[in-house]
Amino acid sequence: MVLDGVADAEDHYGVERRGTSLIDTDKVFDAFLTGCAGAGPENCQFWAPTADDIRQNLTVIMKHIRSHPMPIKADSAYGILDYKKLRRTIFSTLFSPYTYFSALAKALSELAAGNGTAIYTLVPSRKTPECHCDSQSRTPKNDIIADAPTTIICNDGEEIQEDIDALEAHLQLTMKASQWGDFWASIRFGCLGWPKFPTTQFRGPFEGKTSHPILMIGNTADPVTPLSSARKMAQGFEGSVVLQQNSLGHCSLAAPSPCTYRHVRNYFVDGILPPEGTVCEPDVELFPVADSLQGHISTEAQQYLDSQPTHLQGREFVQAVVGLSKLDIATVFF
Repeated sequence: MVLDGVADAEDHYGVERRGTSLIDTDKVFDAFLTGCAGAGPENCQFWAPTADDIRQNLTVIMKHIRSHPMPIKADSAYGILDYKKLRRTIFSTLFSPYTYFSALAKALSELAAGNGTAIYTLVPSRKTPECHCDSQSRTPKNDIIADAPTTIICNDGEEIQEDIDALEAHLQLTMKASQWGDFWASIRFGCLGWPKFPTTQFRGPFEGKTSHPILMIGNTADPVTPLSSARKMAQGFEGSVVLQQNSLGHCSLAAPSPCTYRHVRNYFVDGILPPEGTVCEPDVELFPVADSLQGHISTEAQQYLDSQPTHLQGREFVQAVVGLSKLDIATVFF
């Protein structure tokens, strides 16, 4: 079994939700600021000399939008770009920074100039469920079901108090963990009014002896499942190993890494775990050089692919893994 993007189970099942999921969230956002400053104006369109300058420029924009919401009419969507929508969009990009940060910088630059269309349409909204009743295909369509996370979270967690004081206390708890804590708190608030029914809920212990050690994967900075959670949970499963991918975003798929692919393949094919303490580097830049091809394959990545058996060779495999890194995971929740 491979667990990628590991949550702290004790926190997940607890009513308090202490905010351990958010301890690295601000690190991902700060990487946007520092990365943009370091990329230069030619590679980051929201560039300013320092990260603090970029933060200040963004603060000015957010304050303006808070008091002056902007009507948007685009080809694919229409609505109001308000403070909540702007913050939600920025937070969503933290899940897939290698996909979105360059586009986010461009959209913020346009917003600063008075055009909010790009930022409004940057992150897709939740997908409308499809049901092709006349389809001749007997193969079910595999997709992310938006209702599933809500059902799981509301059933797993302890019943929450619905009085305003309890809700404010929970909000303050998450905001202490991250400046984006209000969005994380809103997930739990979505359980208000959830049916109260007797259930047998598992509360631990979160440990056991598996037939084969588990491979757990964590990014250096994951906005909602920090690396520390993977290390904590691995302690409960004898022989398990944590593979660190030195990248940003939610789950290792947020950034293509030949090194990670190699270890995952070795695990599933031969049952071989990576050595304890292994760190894999991503094969993509946070702010790629202007005019570079999206999804460009580096020499290291191509050498890795060429070394694999025939069934793993070819651009089809490369396109698949790059495509996985572009999944809009954040839209499931937000």
